Amino acid sequence: MEEELLINVSGFETRVALIQNHVLAEVHLQRSGPYSLTGNIYKGRVERILPGMQAAFVNIGLGRPGFLHARDIDAPRISVAEPDPVQKDIRDLVHEGQALLVQVAKDPIATKGARLTTNIALASRYLVLMPLNAHVGISQRIEDAAERERLRLATETARTALGCDASRGFIIRTAAEGVAEALIEADVRVLERVWQRWVREHPSPLDLGGRQRGELVPADALEAGGRADRHGLLAAGHPDARIDLAR
Repeated sequence: MEEELLINVSGFETRVALIQNHVLAEVHLQRSGPYSLTGNIYKGRVERILPGMQAAFVNIGLGRPGFLHARDIDAPRISVAEPDPVQKDIRDLVHEGQALLVQVAKDPIATKGARLTTNIALASRYLVLMPLNAHVGISQRIEDAAERERLRLATETARTALGCDASRGFIIRTAAEGVAEALIEADVRVLERVWQRWVREHPSPLDLGGRQRGELVPADALEAGGRADRHGLLAAGHPDARIDLAR
């Protein structure tokens, strides 16, 4: 498949378009104003526990502490077992002063802090990486049994071939249906690189304000003729990038 990535940067917004076989496949826009915090990953500290609300306030280095509910601590995105009908008490899950890795699930609103979750997930075109959940799941919209098995094997093979930790889990997205194994491997490589970069940059148990987010590719990070992906990393197997700096 022939692919091309078009990037237009202006003072108002940045536009990214993915062209596949000369047909527009995706468009992403990012305004120059305040951006969403959703998807950011932080190392925070539990400041206060509210047993009555079964929640905790977590300091992640923003103006207000984030809100973490018990069900967002003990509820993995993929579970191979039947869910426990009894929700664990928040006091059995976290304690005040505890360092915690969290992801923003919902932006702050008015006087309310960000909604947080410990179910970390990083998304690419075809996969979602879950670094703390080792299971490989597949979108229910992919119904063909043979295709589901092919995608599962392709993902597990790529995970092993690239030397990913056994604790890495993946969700195979609907867009992966019918794609070549090489593209699955390329997404595994990119997601693993993003996660490893975050771990390297934040090695301490607590580092308030550290974050990793999937942003549009910065124009000055690319070389002419280089290849880019949506996480701002140079990677093989992704489309050529053309950049238009319209200041």
